[in-house]
Amino acid sequence: MKKALFLTTLIGLGLLAGPIYSIKAADKDKSEKSEKPELKSRAKIGKKEAKNIALGKVPKGKVKEQELEEENGKLIWSLDIKTKGSSEITEVHVDAITGEVLSVQKETAAAEKNEKKEEKKKKESAQEKK
Repeated sequence: MKKALFLTTLIGLGLLAGPIYSIKAADKDKSEKSEKPELKSRAKIGKKEAKNIALGKVPKGKVKEQELEEENGKLIWSLDIKTKGSSEITEVHVDAITGEVLSVQKETAAAEKNEKKEEKKKKESAQEKK
C-alpha cells in the first residue's frame, strides 16, 4: 500500500514538473529571440560573461533580466539583479565591447515597474510609426 502511494505521488510530481519545465523553456526562448542579431554580432562580451561580470558587483544576487541594447551610442548589457532579502533591484550596465562596468544603480521595485511601462510605451509608439 505504501509503495502504491509513493508511486502515485512520484507520478503526480512528474506530471507537475513537465508543464513547469515547458514554461521556463518558453521564457528562455522568448528572451533569446528578443535579442537583436545585429547587436549580438557586434558584442565582444557574451551573455554569460556579462552576467559573471555583473554578479561580481552584486554578490549573492540573481539575474532577473538581461538585455543587450544600444544606449547613448554604446553597446551594453543591461542586467537587473535581485538580492535575497531585499525588494530593490540592482541594475548593472556592462560595456558589451570592453567588459567594463559602466554603472551600478539600485532601484525600488516600484521604480523598476514604472521603467518597464515606459519602455513598453516607447516600443509601441515606435511600432505604430512603422
